[in-house]
Amino acid sequence: VELTKTQRRFYRAVLTKNYEVLRGTGPQGKSNNSLLNVVMQLRKVCNHPFLMESAEIEAEEALAGKECAVSRQRQLVEASGKLSLLHKLLEKLRAGGHR
Repeated sequence: VELTKTQRRFYRAVLTKNYEVLRGTGPQGKSNNSLLNVVMQLRKVCNHPFLMESAEIEAEEALAGKECAVSRQRQLVEASGKLSLLHKLLEKLRAGGHR
């Protein structure tokens, strides 16, 4: 399964320690710049880019004017290569009559 554009961008940012891309504000408004365990951060990006706080903030800003649950769900699926593949497989299984 290939990485999506968002995943590739954050993967590259983690490897190069590009704090400009990775900078996200935490719950208390603090900057979340810790990359002590690079391998763990790369794993998070590969699973889903929204595990990186700055990616989720970008996604929320992109949907600021749209309060549609369908577009939010579509964005969650399309952001991850693994979820995109799973979504396609589930559609085929449902079409084939599987439960």
